[in-house]
Amino acid sequence: MEPDLKWQLVKENIAQKLEVKIEESDLIDMAKGIAARQFAQYGMTNIDDETLTNYAKNILADKNYRPRLVEQCGDFKLFQSIENGVTLDCETVSLDKFKEIASTI
Repeated sequence: MEPDLKWQLVKENIAQKLEVKIEESDLIDMAKGIAARQFAQYGMTNIDDETLTNYAKNILADKNYRPRLVEQCGDFKLFQSIENGVTLDCETVSLDKFKEIASTI
């Protein structure tokens, strides 16, 4: 099985278990961020929300670009859900201790 396909199946499985849902509003917010960055490249930083929203809807209407945005948004929400659901125990270790830990993995 291709590594990309495996990764896609793993992401879908985790997203399903964590009940990650992609709403249209999530896509519009992401597209608005993209639009704002594009406008900012041309020095246009004070774009009103209505203009950004309309531009975002145009971005999402692009049948070639929308699937990439859906995947990007899904990845963002998935990793955000994982991050919110995980507790990390941080420990400072010496290099020798790190090598010892790493050798057991």
